[in-house]
Amino acid sequence: MKIITYALALLATATTAQAAPGDALSDATLLTYASSGYDKLHMTSLHVVLGQNHGVTVIADFPCSDLCPAYTVRIIHYDVPLSRCSAAGGVEKAILVPVSIASAERSFCFPKVLADHWDKYVR
Repeated sequence: MKIITYALALLATATTAQAAPGDALSDATLLTYASSGYDKLHMTSLHVVLGQNHGVTVIADFPCSDLCPAYTVRIIHYDVPLSRCSAAGGVEKAILVPVSIASAERSFCFPKVLADHWDKYVR
C-alpha cells in the first residue's frame, strides 16, 4: 500500500522524489501504476526509481523529443543490462522511443507482469 500511495503521490505532485531502493513493488502495484495516467508536462525527461519488483530495481523514464510535452512517453523497466534481463525475471522488448523529430526502436527489460499485460500497459 505504501508504494501505491507513493506512486499516486508522485503522479499528482510530479516531483523528482524517488522511492527508497529497497521499497517492494508488487506485480499488482506495477500494473496499477502502468495503467494510470500521468502529467506529460511535469514528467517530461524525468528518471524515477520506483522501488524493487522481485528484488530488481524498477525505473520509470519519461523521454520526449521534438514536440514536448505532447510526445512524452512513460517507460517502466528493470534497471539491468539487457544481457541479464532473462536472469532477472524480465522480458526484453523493443519499443518506439521519441528521438529528434522521429522515433527509434530501443530495447528495454520490462517486468514480466507488464509484458504479460502489454495490451493494457499504458506508457
